[in-house]
Amino acid sequence: MPKFKIALSERRPDPSQIDPTQQKIDAALFRDESVPTDSRPHWVDQLVAIEFKSHSIRNDPFTDVTGTCIDDELQRTRMETRSQILSYAELLFQVQHRVALLMVVVIGRIFRVVRWDRSGTIISDAIDYYKEWKFTCEILWRISRLSSEQLGFDPTVERILPGSILYDRMDRAAEPDKSDLDHNEAHVVSQGSPIDNPAIFAYVRTRFRNSLVPGWGRYRLKVPCLGCKTRSFLVAKPYFCEKGMATRGTKGFVALDCASGEFVWLKDAWRSDYPGIEQEGSVLKKLNDAHVPYVPTLVCHGDLPGQSTLSPQFWDQRRCIIPIDPAIDIVADPEEPSGQTATGSSKRKRNDG
Repeated sequence: MPKFKIALSERRPDPSQIDPTQQKIDAALFRDESVPTDSRPHWVDQLVAIEFKSHSIRNDPFTDVTGTCIDDELQRTRMETRSQILSYAELLFQVQHRVALLMVVVIGRIFRVVRWDRSGTIISDAIDYYKEWKFTCEILWRISRLSSEQLGFDPTVERILPGSILYDRMDRAAEPDKSDLDHNEAHVVSQGSPIDNPAIFAYVRTRFRNSLVPGWGRYRLKVPCLGCKTRSFLVAKPYFCEKGMATRGTKGFVALDCASGEFVWLKDAWRSDYPGIEQEGSVLKKLNDAHVPYVPTLVCHGDLPGQSTLSPQFWDQRRCIIPIDPAIDIVADPEEPSGQTATGSSKRKRNDG
């Protein structure tokens, strides 16, 4: 495949500080320059996840069976497989910054392409890669031609690599500083007094330092800002990460503001896009303007442009009167994985700095 290579990873898990669950997906597609050779998953670098199962209808998590064909054993095995690939998707969304994820599930001589986002799951029809080998090659070739954004990566996020200026800046910012305040000693800074160099609490710098986990990606996140186009923040491993896929996917980071050099709390989440639902950042701004005490001070916030989930649109097409050609379109299976629900509204990505 042009630009991509496949690597097996069914033998050894990633270190526990990256994946405490110690999962081992069978394989994945990587870019040429980041193909692993140690049989580990390397979740942070995966482009397309791949899972292999032996040839059996029981191992197909999305098989189309009706009536008396469904027994308890079949249901149990399918649920176990769905839960397994769901846990892979959840981990990839935690480790990487994604809008969506492509996964290939191979069951014996058939395979399915699965697309995950925060609103649901879209599953292709089963394809026999032996009989339909030309069609299979076409699919793989098309996947290899996709851009990072088309593969589901967040286009507003920039990966920071070792040796770069921003990477070194994060290391310097994490170094202990004698001027940092100990919050247990009750240091008080009077409100309204001019401060050229705002005080930093020692525990905040410590949490930022602890987020620089070896093997975990470092990133520059762009956040909308009134009065300027965007502001940039440097983050690594989130301090908090919401579990599950059918959630807002909330992540909380101790982040470094590129402009001011200050540490901030950055909240990255999806929100339901219904009329009348106000942005969380807008609510914080109103509370700040009203001088309500004990409310976080808003730095900036906003919806990231062009980031909406696509699963609801495919569900609408599925329910459409006009028939969909299964040989061309990828459509949603009427039985979703456990925990995935169809919804008529999309969700939109937001960062709160």
